[in-house]
Amino acid sequence: MGITLRRLLPALVFGVLAALMLIAPAANAAAPHCSTTAEKIKGEGSSLQNEAEEKWRPDFNTSKAPSACNGENGAGGKPTVEYKKEASSVGMKKWGFGGATREDANTQFVGTDQPPTEAQTAEMLTNGGTLEATHLETIPVVQEAISVIAHLPEGCTATSTETKVSPTRFFLTNKQLEQVFAGEITKWTEITGASGAGKYKITWTGASCEDRIERVVRGDGSGTTSIFKKYLNSILPTPAEFGGKTWLQSAEEIENTTWPNEAGDPVVRGKGGAGEASTSSGGKLAEWVHAHAGTIGYAGIADARAKKDAGTESERATGNYWVETQYGGTAEKPKLGEPATTPAGAGGEGSYNSPVKSNANCEAEKYTDGTSTSKFPPANTQVSWTQVTTALDQKHYSICGLSYILAYDKYSLFPEFTAAKTETVSDFVKFVLGTGAEEGQGVLAVKSDYLKLPEASKASKSVLAIAQAGAERIGF
Repeated sequence: MGITLRRLLPALVFGVLAALMLIAPAANAAAPHCSTTAEKIKGEGSSLQNEAEEKWRPDFNTSKAPSACNGENGAGGKPTVEYKKEASSVGMKKWGFGGATREDANTQFVGTDQPPTEAQTAEMLTNGGTLEATHLETIPVVQEAISVIAHLPEGCTATSTETKVSPTRFFLTNKQLEQVFAGEITKWTEITGASGAGKYKITWTGASCEDRIERVVRGDGSGTTSIFKKYLNSILPTPAEFGGKTWLQSAEEIENTTWPNEAGDPVVRGKGGAGEASTSSGGKLAEWVHAHAGTIGYAGIADARAKKDAGTESERATGNYWVETQYGGTAEKPKLGEPATTPAGAGGEGSYNSPVKSNANCEAEKYTDGTSTSKFPPANTQVSWTQVTTALDQKHYSICGLSYILAYDKYSLFPEFTAAKTETVSDFVKFVLGTGAEEGQGVLAVKSDYLKLPEASKASKSVLAIAQAGAERIGF
């Protein structure tokens, strides 16, 4: 029997509907962003994150990447993003951190390298009276290396014949790194190198090498300090002269500005007031070390390089540079590494003497929860990431950390937020986590002094995948 049009029509209609059902999800996935109703937003916080923000913010509007406002999926709107670098705790105080008064109208997202504890998260949420109704999303966005920067006393030089270290630089083993910042090693000549013999020793020349080492530290609640102290905690949790406090406990404090043995070995810290040292950001700290002989401090490599503490040829000769630190090996034979990879054109001498940006030397970094590698990464961005740190044994460099953006999954429950601003927060964070060449993670892969987030084939082990899932939850 032949097929009539009446019998064929239902089949045709069903086929068309089925095809449309298959197409619909793809259309939803490509829903426009950066709409003309989206509004300008402001972020505030981490100075460590700032150099990355300086790249992301204009690219968010101008890039042709699909996740950008000017890309194929962009709706043509041009909402702008501002970012004010200060300190991680300063940004979090805008949302009630430490009992501060909330300023929701001024800060739509927070940049931080000091992920809040569960108690601190609850405080920020209950400050608005909405703990049961919303979640704080702690979303990793970038990796960075913390450099140890030094400026030797005038007339003092250090030499080492260890092949991976410039003959005109000293290096720090993990043990001696912790002892210097614990105020237990107080003179330059007490930095002796490894406990083995021969090429792992450091030779000091000049009477001024007997001078006191002046520790320069941040003058505010700093995420860079938090990363650095958590690493020191992995070396030796409880310094002798810290009143029983651990490095981790100090790292998690709202104002994490106290250091061991300050009575016997004072530190330099300040917020730039009259007569004070200005160490209120990573850049300010690096600037202070660069200008003052006899000092040692710490800063993200982007800040250190910007303030010339990476060391040019002439500056290296004056004893102003970042030092190599231990990333593995033994006390007798340490493996020593740079915080940044060697950029092209550096003559193979190492990135410390080049003004050229490179990448943070954190590739294939092993992160832990501070006690075990099996618990990293945390399950999602709604739990605390506060104890995340790096293992002492690494492939390249050990003092690395993650920087985060804090956002909400229900902005509407807090005063002053709007749907239009929330849309921009969501679009911006998704762009930051995009992996295309012109997206947030893509630009970090090319000589940015940062490094993109760690990935893994299994989503539950991929920091990037967990972060992207968190970004999808941002909403009004």
